[in-house]
Amino acid sequence: YNLEPNIKEGPGGLRDIHIIGWVVRRHFGASSFHELVEQGFLTENEFQILLNGEIHLLKVRFALHKLVGRREDRLLFDYQNQLATEFGYQSGENNLAIEKFMQEYYRTIMELQRLNEMLLQMFREDILMDKNKQEIILINERFQLRNHYLELRSGDVFRKTPSALLELFLLVSTVEGCAGVTATTIRSVRQHLYLVDDDFRRNPDINRMFVELMSAPNGVTHQMRRMNSYGFLAAYIPAFAQIVGRMQYDLFHAYTVDEHIIFVIRNLRRFALDLHADEFPFCNEVFTRLEKPCLLYIAALFHDIAKGRGGDHSVLGAEDARVFCEQHGFNEWETNLVSKLVLHHLYMSVTAQRKDISDPDVVHEFARGVGDISTLNYLYLMTVADIRGTNPKLWNNWKDSLLKQLFHSTERYLRAGMQESEDVDKVIEDKRHEAFKAMESLPFDRQQVESICGHLPGDYFLRHHPLEIKWHMNSILSNPDAPIVVNARLGQKTRNSKVFVYCPETPYIFYKVTAAMGEMGLSILNAEIFTTDDNRVMDTFIIQSNNNEPITDPAELKYIEEHLRELLEKEEIPAPIITMRSPRHMRAFDHPTTVRFDPDPDNNRTVMDITAIDMPGLLAQISHIIADMGISISHAKIATLGEKAEDIFYLTNSDGNAIEDTALLDQLREELQQSIDQRKAGR
Repeated sequence: YNLEPNIKEGPGGLRDIHIIGWVVRRHFGASSFHELVEQGFLTENEFQILLNGEIHLLKVRFALHKLVGRREDRLLFDYQNQLATEFGYQSGENNLAIEKFMQEYYRTIMELQRLNEMLLQMFREDILMDKNKQEIILINERFQLRNHYLELRSGDVFRKTPSALLELFLLVSTVEGCAGVTATTIRSVRQHLYLVDDDFRRNPDINRMFVELMSAPNGVTHQMRRMNSYGFLAAYIPAFAQIVGRMQYDLFHAYTVDEHIIFVIRNLRRFALDLHADEFPFCNEVFTRLEKPCLLYIAALFHDIAKGRGGDHSVLGAEDARVFCEQHGFNEWETNLVSKLVLHHLYMSVTAQRKDISDPDVVHEFARGVGDISTLNYLYLMTVADIRGTNPKLWNNWKDSLLKQLFHSTERYLRAGMQESEDVDKVIEDKRHEAFKAMESLPFDRQQVESICGHLPGDYFLRHHPLEIKWHMNSILSNPDAPIVVNARLGQKTRNSKVFVYCPETPYIFYKVTAAMGEMGLSILNAEIFTTDDNRVMDTFIIQSNNNEPITDPAELKYIEEHLRELLEKEEIPAPIITMRSPRHMRAFDHPTTVRFDPDPDNNRTVMDITAIDMPGLLAQISHIIADMGISISHAKIATLGEKAEDIFYLTNSDGNAIEDTALLDQLREELQQSIDQRKAGR
């Protein structure tokens, strides 16, 4: 399910067909696939699926070679759009032409992969297994184990007892010693999917069996994959059929929608198992608080099920989930919880990554939306599993710490049962007190610490952890004669790489730092920017390498410190220099640059939300333009979602107030869009 699949070597690709052909020639002396029909290894319908699949892949491969002018077996982003046009696909209201083209491709290789698995299993049974050594264990009147593989006891089981179609998956997960399903039984499942009709879906016994499967202590993920592979899941939940093989044309979603859903369930299952507790210990801890884990898996099953249908997929999916839960015997509380989790499955992610969660009002609003601690537990686990299941490169320590911070802040609100937001001044005072207590172990007296802290705005204490404040004060007071202090370290608890900068205020400080970071191949995830009342900046940056990893090497952290200090000591303002070109796969995408301004009257600042195609040096380019216009940045949240950069800047004018000059904001928007679009054209 790679976004740029290999037509020949990828799963379900031409090589899978070749392997079948080699086995057929070597062991059966056959010269064509149709002879497998005559020998009973393939049905006529399966032969047609195999033949049509091979023809489709060969057509795509030929068109690709023709387009590129040489051998190329990878369906790269560079070519997918043109191939979609070549094959006559047209964009509709809800789906791009390229998404339709790739969905047919993915569905083709899924069918071929199923056939490949079934045929190789049949060959294994026919060629490798000793027919004189057949170990058969009876399970019930419908199923038995043959050499550890589940099989039907007679060919008419499904016709006589349609519920056995679902029972099969339950048995695979619960019968000890079961290694899989025999090839003939897989075929029989596929042939009898027509029995999964409305009466089947409404059958209370079958509904209970499905819930039992989703509640099983082991094998839930494996059976979800198996149900998807055999086509049962799409038959049992018709809405699921629409997202099988569906891709989204971006770099944010690394898997087809059906695979993503199963990955999310898999992630949730790992949270539940003590065997994997070391991966996400806090998730494992939260999981133990759930009243009914099965509800979380069902919410995961439906959270993206309405993708590509038009409208808000969260709203549509929530309604699908509600109908499913009511049909499957869940009570009102359980049904409401699942529906709410689907409806708001992006709520925590968006709040943590796009809003200022140091602001008590933001946390209070989020807490009111969540409602209670039980829902918070479910939503937190859902959010972590969803982010990790969207793209392996998306998860990092910074997102982990953001979500935990939001979780704990929200939990505190909900436990207190507060109806109103906390008083900000009191929160600041409490945090200031905690910070001074943490700094008691420093080799400096209270007066020395106050000489720095006395010049700081209250927001500084609101946005920093006491241990971080202690680090800042130690850095400054340990270098009393240094005009510029730069300190880089790996956070002990969060494992985030942080850079602290303390120096005289100049308009281009943020730009200089971002330019230097870009030059060193580093990404900025977050920026906390403060100016003291004696005109010095105290900026903290969360950074990571271009491989989305924290910087852990002390020598590398030292180099970052020295390089930044050297650049900041120079008085001249360097022009933006972009030495790196956008990666190949990024150049296939084009997104319009949008800039939106919103007031933030509670904090006396203006919020700028900018979305643009991600390019090397983009952050430095944006910050240079902002500085050129005499505007200050007080806070920044940086997010790269696949090929798109979605950054938020909190801006103030030269007086430190919100920008009310609409002409100035219009000019800033125009400058940013024009500058970024010019670079985009030449990338």
